[in-house]
Amino acid sequence: MGNLVNGDPSGMLARTAEFPDLLERGLASRLAEAAPAPRRILWGGMGGSAAAGRVLSSWLAHAGGPAVEVVSGYGLPATGPGDLLLLASYSGNTEETLSLLEEGGRRELPLLALSAGGRLSERALARGLPCVSLPAGYPPRTAVPAMLGVLLALLRHWELLPGPLPELLPPLRGIAAACVADENPALELARALDGRAPVLLVLHPAYEGLAQRLRAQFEENAALAATVFALPELHHNRWVSWMEGPEAPARLLVLGAADAHPRVLERLRLSREGLAGRGSVFLELPAAGGDLLTRLLTTLLLGDFISVYGALQRGKDPGAIPSIDDLKAQLAKTL
Repeated sequence: MGNLVNGDPSGMLARTAEFPDLLERGLASRLAEAAPAPRRILWGGMGGSAAAGRVLSSWLAHAGGPAVEVVSGYGLPATGPGDLLLLASYSGNTEETLSLLEEGGRRELPLLALSAGGRLSERALARGLPCVSLPAGYPPRTAVPAMLGVLLALLRHWELLPGPLPELLPPLRGIAAACVADENPALELARALDGRAPVLLVLHPAYEGLAQRLRAQFEENAALAATVFALPELHHNRWVSWMEGPEAPARLLVLGAADAHPRVLERLRLSREGLAGRGSVFLELPAAGGDLLTRLLTTLLLGDFISVYGALQRGKDPGAIPSIDDLKAQLAKTL
């Protein structure tokens, strides 16, 4: 990592490299008190605490399994028999998630909490509700792999996985080790972005949740306003503005090529050709693994590293989020 390490005051590269270890800890969670197997999981959370639900929701929608619906806000959608409310707040003090705890209680929904402490853990335990403890001391967005592991462990506990759980850890450890070397694929892709906010181009629906996670990582780590679009949908609307409008996207990060439909790959080829004269650069996030879940998580980890390197190259501390901290402090005064 060379001089970049010295410019990483929050240690976000090292935190990102812990992804496989945190996933392993989540997979080993004790779940004896978990609620019965649900028909639908309502995953309540904000920011990084919502990301694990989004990633696995997109995967399960394609691979099979229970529906996972992410709820980010102060209120729940319509609920019914077989619904489970799973509340994730790394700090345990997220006001929107605490609001969902109260509403879930009024509706008498089966409930499970994930937290590293705070009021969510305190209130859940006081009410005799199952609460899975997350490892403490991490920025919430770097604790996502622990939450991914817990949800996968729950699905395994309930016998709701769409198939045997693959060997996720070896390929993830390989990427983590490679991406902290002085020269590595994540750093190379960050350089190719050249400080530009990327368009995350999704080629397969299973990558939608992953794309939303990476959008948030570029925004929070690197202060870059990333956007998400998907093929083939963008060819029915956004394409006009890119080809005929005043400005085309400067950098596009392609997600899911290994799983894309052949016609989507043909659309990608035509997109490259069409935008070549407008200065657009296409970059692909390669995926590792012989199954969809492994490819999703290896792509996710590589993207996390790219967002951190993108921040460091611009002289930004990827662990510092003073604008969010200030907003939370202002909101706390209005409670």
